[in-house]
Amino acid sequence: MTEPDQPPSPVPGAVPCQPPRHEPHPGPCRHRRFLNCVSGVSAIEFALIAPLLISLFICGAEIEDAVIVLRKVTDMSHTVANLTTQYETMTTDDASLVLAATLLVMNPYSTSTAELIVSEISVGSGGTGTVVWSCGLNRTPRALNSTVTVPSTTNSDTTSYLIYGESWYTYTPVVISTVIPGFAIPDLPMYESLYMVPRQSTSIPLTIGTGSSDVTCNYPSSS
Repeated sequence: MTEPDQPPSPVPGAVPCQPPRHEPHPGPCRHRRFLNCVSGVSAIEFALIAPLLISLFICGAEIEDAVIVLRKVTDMSHTVANLTTQYETMTTDDASLVLAATLLVMNPYSTSTAELIVSEISVGSGGTGTVVWSCGLNRTPRALNSTVTVPSTTNSDTTSYLIYGESWYTYTPVVISTVIPGFAIPDLPMYESLYMVPRQSTSIPLTIGTGSSDVTCNYPSSS
């Protein structure tokens, strides 16, 4: 005669999570069962650590995006100076073309907050930089004869000329503003500048062009 199936023997040391039905009131045994219960521990641990993991992911993505934008701002200052140094003489039309082409460096990011200035700087024997001419896109150009701090290595016995490229950008954290709408986080202003020596001539004079221009320029004949 076969015996009926018997329930499995309890594992030594294990405490069931459900108390016996005949226990009418909580007591020391029920408290021990609650403390030793391990059901759902993984879910609780995940619920506790998930917000931290999500925050780290969002912050990491935001920092990576900001570093990419800052690199593009650096590239803009290099590009506007590099393109300008390839001219022997420039018109305001040429300056407009150079500045507009430089904005393409920011793609695929928005260029609505991008600002550019390219200037020619005269450096005397004392190492003081003076603005000869300046053109700006989305920003007021430097004033004529204003002083600019130049690297100390540019000191020389004769007057020399440098092309000075500057770029500004206001970075808005895209990931945080998209994932957490309404979360207030300040914009991050970025700025980079670069000096370069004219390649084709000692200096690059700027004159007025024939067409309409989207840039504002200050140069000797405009004063």
